[in-house]
Amino acid sequence: MIKEVTAVNQCHDDMLKDFTMYLDPFSAPEQPEHCVSYIEFKSFFEERYDLSIDECKCGLWIIDYPKIAYKALKESNALSSRSDASHQCSIDKFWEAVYYIIAKDKRFATPAFQRRNDHYKVLLDTWRAVYGMSNSKSKVLNAAMDNIATYSAVIRTLSTKPDNYKTFVGLIAPNGDFYSAGYGAHELKAYFLIQKCPDMFPDIENYGTTDRDNALDTIIKYGWCATRYLPSIGGYITVPSDLGSIKRVTKAQENAIFTAALKHNIKIDTHQIDQY
Repeated sequence: MIKEVTAVNQCHDDMLKDFTMYLDPFSAPEQPEHCVSYIEFKSFFEERYDLSIDECKCGLWIIDYPKIAYKALKESNALSSRSDASHQCSIDKFWEAVYYIIAKDKRFATPAFQRRNDHYKVLLDTWRAVYGMSNSKSKVLNAAMDNIATYSAVIRTLSTKPDNYKTFVGLIAPNGDFYSAGYGAHELKAYFLIQKCPDMFPDIENYGTTDRDNALDTIIKYGWCATRYLPSIGGYITVPSDLGSIKRVTKAQENAIFTAALKHNIKIDTHQIDQY
């Protein structure tokens, strides 16, 4: 019991130190990339929303429930995940664990948390449709999209249309079109675009596999760029290398990168560029 209390307290300390993965994307009205701590997130939302009337506190609620966070981390094996790929997988599983905890815990039998879980369920059902996507299932997908038309975080990831730099985090086509993505959702965004818009990616199978776990690597090798953000280094860019990609970074992509950085006040270290 003492060990578990210590572990929960350590989990709470870790949440305060790096809150970016703990802002609940299924109850947060927006996701500011420039915030890197719980205090900054809280200040951001307090200036724009009344947290006293929102049980989910604009996605900040989980900081008050370290036991739930610790339980979800254990169930998702996120406590031992450190590599980028396994970490992203664990984030997905973490929120899945949170969904089931909320569904079973009577403390969360409220309209606010029900809406939060409804948002998650729509995303879950949508991705089930995507995984087995066919023409017969497109209506299922479109219906799910309609149900979350006002839910910005999920829409950003599931939208197939370029947008006006709603976030700094996203994917950039060779022609400069910018596709915003949720925090940590580049893989999902890449996979979704390839599945929904095959005409945009002729012969993409020549650049790698397009399954859920490899779609981002393949779309980058195909010639796309990714704008990314980590609290430890700030903004950084993933670009295609010369070998194995259609072309180098285009002028249109360069313009899009710096437009996104300027709009969201993100400083980019030009040395922080990953080449695939």
